[in-house]
Amino acid sequence: MKRFTCVALAVAAVVMMGVGMASAQDAAAHPFEVQAYVGSYGPGPDEFDDHVIFGGSFGWRMSEAFVFEAGFGTTSFDGTFSEGRTKTELSGDAVFFDAGVEWAWFPRSLVTPTLFGGMGWAFMNVDASSSSPNVRIDVNDATDDSYTLYGGVGLRVKLGHDSPFFINGRWFYRWFDQRGSDSADRELTAAFGWQF
Repeated sequence: MKRFTCVALAVAAVVMMGVGMASAQDAAAHPFEVQAYVGSYGPGPDEFDDHVIFGGSFGWRMSEAFVFEAGFGTTSFDGTFSEGRTKTELSGDAVFFDAGVEWAWFPRSLVTPTLFGGMGWAFMNVDASSSSPNVRIDVNDATDDSYTLYGGVGLRVKLGHDSPFFINGRWFYRWFDQRGSDSADRELTAAFGWQF
């Protein structure tokens, strides 16, 4: 928890530096953007398979290079674990709410690499069943929430110099304050966006 808090404070400091740097630059021609995305979500433990995640975001373009964004995403997951004669099955849903900054390296180019990161909150609803030769345990609608940190790299492709539409590909990791520091979830997403 102490390590997570330190990293969260560092992310907040980077976000504030980005806001300061963006305010010193020229304003964006289209100050807002929306995105809808779909992709692959891989929960931390190897026993879970990747699943589809989808969601959206709203962004305020502080300059051509910096975007402050708030978004949400949702996915479902399931998995089976076996140890000896005990079998455990899990299935559940996760909802993510995030806020962060995206920095485009070459904002006037049609294709530009990006760095992004921020903080958020995750809510999970899980059903579990564990059975062995002598005991069976069922748990329904167990809920948990957690603060999260996320960060990664992306590639933004504008659909023309004067076009307000773009495609945004991202690959990133998400860390949870309620889990060990060695466990991170990964996402690979593609978004369609519109600047206005």
